[in-house]
Amino acid sequence: MPSSFSLFERTKDILTCGITNIPLTKPAKVYFFADYEPYDNEKQVQIYNMFESMKIPFRREDNYYSDKVLFTTLQEIEPKQIKMIFRNFRTLRPKLDTKWRYLFWEIDTVYSNILHKVLDLYYDLGLPVYYHRSMKGYHFLSVKPITTDMFENAIQLLRPTNEKYPPITLRINPNKYVDEEKIFYDGGIQYHTKHSDTIALKRMIEKKDWIKIGQQYQIVWYKADNNDIDNKMTIEERTALHLKQIEDSP
Repeated sequence: MPSSFSLFERTKDILTCGITNIPLTKPAKVYFFADYEPYDNEKQVQIYNMFESMKIPFRREDNYYSDKVLFTTLQEIEPKQIKMIFRNFRTLRPKLDTKWRYLFWEIDTVYSNILHKVLDLYYDLGLPVYYHRSMKGYHFLSVKPITTDMFENAIQLLRPTNEKYPPITLRINPNKYVDEEKIFYDGGIQYHTKHSDTIALKRMIEKKDWIKIGQQYQIVWYKADNNDIDNKMTIEERTALHLKQIEDSP
């Protein structure tokens, strides 16, 4: 393998696709931000109408210091409603207040001892995981929701294998590097018992079925030429970058 990421030839694609670690399959509060009137009045009306049409109780909170208006559900709503909101009102930038996460990870090496160290941790946690090659190493996607406490503990155990990866989003489109698709699907699924969501996700990623993936997961589209390949970025800078990708996703 090349010793420097700069040796990998980039494609000319403008956008690539990733998936976030926020499950849409668990009850959660949904919230939105809008600017004060009259700057963002249209968005506020759309949010009002959406909640009322779906008969979801909500409240509005004004923050005079930030010039923002918060709209949030009064209680957690069911996954069916969450998926409907993310499917039909994505342009309103819905966000989730949830205690659940997916455990995503990546490593920037193909050394088998590091690969198996990560896989062993997933196995010990009883989590199914779909893992596959990337141009730099491996990606790991587990779509069995876990609590944030379990998530944070797992990240502490995984951190020695990658000091700079913020497990917020993970790219699922092999279009950032030339010839990456030739190795992107090398990998497999590890589980104690079969997990239908993991099997289905692997199939959808391999088929590049972004529509179906977007119906089950929160996906983001972002610039393929962003600077997250810069090995000099700190974990804080990478975290901020991933969060901005979610915020700016079309």
